[in-house]
Amino acid sequence: MVTIEQAIEVAKKVMNDYPVVEVLDVGESYAVGYDLGEIPEPGVPAHILVDKQTREIEFLTVPPIENLELIDSALVVWKVD
Repeated sequence: MVTIEQAIEVAKKVMNDYPVVEVLDVGESYAVGYDLGEIPEPGVPAHILVDKQTREIEFLTVPPIENLELIDSALVVWKVD
């Protein structure tokens, strides 16, 4: 199983220009969230999903609205102080 720290490192390999600000537990994946400096335009990912078993990644964009609901209902497991 992937740890939170490992999920952050996997996600950083894809999106290393922005600081990680949070990690959300969304079930079978962690959603690693970034500070993009401003509210992202629709379709620009502010989170990268890292599968807890395989380390496969997926971009989490809004829209679709279901992804926003996923982010809003997720458990925050790590956050920058």
